[in-house]
Amino acid sequence: MDGSDLAYWNQTLVFDPALEWQGKTYDQLKLREPTYGEVLEAKRRGDDGDLYLASTLSGVPLQALVKAPASVMFEAAEIISRFLDKRQLRRGAT
Repeated sequence: MDGSDLAYWNQTLVFDPALEWQGKTYDQLKLREPTYGEVLEAKRRGDDGDLYLASTLSGVPLQALVKAPASVMFEAAEIISRFLDKRQLRRGAT
């Protein structure tokens, strides 16, 4: 799968059981394509960049995501990292 394909971002990961945070329930993680600025911020955050992007791209709060099954978050990180790996941001960021 190529991270530049917009269909690549039409993936929904399911939380089973659903996550709860501050009275709200989250049963899925639907990722959208990140903006360039979001990618730069994720790179700046280093190891926490995947979690930051998962929250930012899906609208699920970080505090809820840390309660998610590791398997779901590893899958989300794989989707995100494939996109980031395809775009090494040769200009302007490290």
